[in-house]
Order: sequence, then C-alpha cells, then structure tokens
Amino acid sequence: MDLNDTLRHQLHHRSIRQFKPQHLSSATIRTLLDVAQHTASSMYLQLFSVIHIINPEIRAQIAKISTQTYLNGNGELFIFIADLNRVAKLTAAAGQSLDRLG
Repeated sequence: MDLNDTLRHQLHHRSIRQFKPQHLSSATIRTLLDVAQHTASSMYLQLFSVIHIINPEIRAQIAKISTQTYLNGNGELFIFIADLNRVAKLTAAAGQSLDRLG
C-alpha cells in the first residue's frame, strides 16, 4: 500500500502529556479554533463547543476529578464537548427533524 503524507502522519502519531511552560499566542489559539470549526464532519455539522480553561484552580479541579494529573501541568487546556442540544435547537428553529442525523 502506497501511503500518502496524511496516512503516514497518522500512523506516526504519539500522545504527548508533558508540555512546555509557555502559553500560546492569541493568534495561534484563534487559528486552531478556526481549523477545528472548518474540520469536515458528517452533514457539515460542527457538533461541539470548545472551552479554554485558563484558571489554575479550575484546572486543578478538573485534573483531580478526571484523575488525569497532567491536565494540571504546563500548556493550554481545551475541552471539547459534544453539543447535540445546540443542533437540536437549531434544527427545531428551522422547522426540520433530527431524523436525518440518525
């Protein structure tokens, strides 16, 4: 099988849980969020909300509750939440049915 760059990249993906003690610039964060919003999805829906956690006390609570201690370390913390309620409200407001999503 001849692998293209995208497949090769995915096959070499690694999870990193030790981050540098630096913050991303506002421009970089905006670019990353724009990319996430333009990511292809079924039926062209972005069924998620993004929360950027910057408060160290909240990060510590999330790390403790989730038992993922690395969340309280360096780097940025973004939480992606599946938001089916939003699409249900938008669909209802447009007079449409969610049956097509099934």
